[in-house]
Amino acid sequence: YRDELKPYGRLLRRRVLERAEAVRSRVSKRAIERIRSTCENCPWLHVQAEEGGDWSVLIQGRPACFVEINSPEDRYPAKLWRDAEAYFSSMADDTALPGGRYLCAQALVSKRLPFLSGLSLGRVCHFVQLAISEKRILGHLSGTIVPYSRSRAKAKELLAQGLQPAETPGEGYAMVTWESLRPCLLSIFDERRPEDAPIALANLKRIIRSKHNLDLSETAL
Repeated sequence: YRDELKPYGRLLRRRVLERAEAVRSRVSKRAIERIRSTCENCPWLHVQAEEGGDWSVLIQGRPACFVEINSPEDRYPAKLWRDAEAYFSSMADDTALPGGRYLCAQALVSKRLPFLSGLSLGRVCHFVQLAISEKRILGHLSGTIVPYSRSRAKAKELLAQGLQPAETPGEGYAMVTWESLRPCLLSIFDERRPEDAPIALANLKRIIRSKHNLDLSETAL
């Protein structure tokens, strides 16, 4: 609650392991698996189901004031973003932050950065989310989080400006062009029914590759 992070089951398991590691103790796999049942048997706690098969725990009678980490709403002052951009742009090229919002936020909190002073861990998680998805201050690279200028997204952006593919076609495959893409899409959608779910871009690439021996690169188009 103090961190303003909703106590999802996956987070509780992580926290238990973190606490045990901090005191150089070990937690058995069985104990981790019994966290939910332990919470359910406690009269002070309320366990509820969440989307995706997860669950969360609330303290009975205590207001739930948690940060919506995925929210695009930015309530942070402009100075915070200016200071953050200056800090991350000065990071050495061989440094990176842990991948994942939670681990990245923990690393940032441990640095005691002035522009994040006073923010809970949940708020810093939200900051990381906005810095990646909205502000383009941070980005992903090989399982880590880095300044946007070094990220995979920035590299793809530069490739797209020059209409260059992000990867070379595999052996036996050709790169999709606008001319070859149209008949591919027509053949794919002709086979689908109105009630079928939308096709994710990653799946579209796989279908075009398997049915038409073509590699689709959005940066090349």
